[in-house]
Amino acid sequence: NDTLLQNDDTLLFAVAANENWQFELYVTYTDASAAGVADLKFTMVGPAGSTLNWGALHLSSTDVLALSDKKAGAETLVAGGNATERQVKICGTIANGGTAGNCTLQWAQNVADVSNLLVKANSYLIARRF
Repeated sequence: NDTLLQNDDTLLFAVAANENWQFELYVTYTDASAAGVADLKFTMVGPAGSTLNWGALHLSSTDVLALSDKKAGAETLVAGGNATERQVKICGTIANGGTAGNCTLQWAQNVADVSNLLVKANSYLIARRF
């Protein structure tokens, strides 16, 4: 229950130096705050020197279906919250430079609330090197 983006412990993959990858994530989450006001803030991050391009399909904070296209690097998006399960679909590519590391989903509450925002079991990440 914090607005500071944190690395997800499992929705990540290792990228070696000078590799190119395509990835897709399916994230299921719940927002237990009153009226779902905390919302889900999220981004993708990679190793130093990498180039990330990604987008997401999600419900906005006003419950409108949103296709957010071509986010570079660590730009953040906000998906609307609700106590019932919601989903976000994220797709993108990473072109890595000379530094190996992880490509990782980061997430947090968009608006601080004492109720927990939870990324749920059965969220998944698929990554392919090309």
